[in-house]
Amino acid sequence: MLARALRATILDGRLYREIGDDPREMFYALGIVLLAAVAFGLGLKNASILSFPDAPSSVIIAMAASSKVTSWVLWTVLAFLLGRILGGKAGFRQLLRNLGFTFGPGVLGILFDIPWAGAYLFPLSFIWLYPAGLVAIKETHEIDWVRAIIVNSVAWTIGIFIVPALLVPIQSVGRM
Repeated sequence: MLARALRATILDGRLYREIGDDPREMFYALGIVLLAAVAFGLGLKNASILSFPDAPSSVIIAMAASSKVTSWVLWTVLAFLLGRILGGKAGFRQLLRNLGFTFGPGVLGILFDIPWAGAYLFPLSFIWLYPAGLVAIKETHEIDWVRAIIVNSVAWTIGIFIVPALLVPIQSVGRM
């Protein structure tokens, strides 16, 4: 599982052809996303620069982790629909599984509170999803780079940044 996540991280496109449509791989992809989600939640919980005065740790971790899982599913839905419109061949489950493996760098989220590294590694855990997802979408949909860039740019922007920002009003949790 972790070897596959590493291969997705280093943009190895052969990984997605090897995985194919094996349903057993979905559990591994889900495991990678959940690992990244928990790391994100723990990193956010420990962040000294954020203010969560009365929010219980478990709520912060759960909200942050659920936003990561929501991002994965939304990114996949958009990439599936846009990819199909542009001639892609991937099935939804196949794309969901393959994009799940790209969440490997998300474990860097746990380093958010480290003063010298967190400021760089935390954003990198989100930004690195773009090139990893681009390769996954290109290989899974079997489309050219231009179409893959279009699909990934729209789906990644909405799925990874915009919607989670709207879905996770963590700072208001403590004020309820």
